Amino acid sequence: MTTRRHLSQLTLGMILSAALGLAAHAQTASAPAPYPNGPIKIIVPATAGGTTDIVARLVAKHLAESWRVTVTVDNRAGAGGVVGAAALVASPPDG
Repeated sequence: MTTRRHLSQLTLGMILSAALGLAAHAQTASAPAPYPNGPIKIIVPATAGGTTDIVARLVAKHLAESWRVTVTVDNRAGAGGVVGAAALVASPPDG
């Protein structure tokens, strides 16, 4: 059974691996395009004010300062993460 703690750890792991993967990709690309070229939205499948939300907002703050772009956190709680996953699938494939 998935608990809130497991969901928090999974979300944190996905956020950090995505951020680290982008940094590693930027270092290995021969002529990288400027990334990000627009605002970034982090979808959090948990309620606002929880541990996952707080960690996502800390990561968003760090990314905004490092990349000098707008980073927003979008909380989509409900159905054990299905609402957040549906929001992710429906988002535009822009990077």
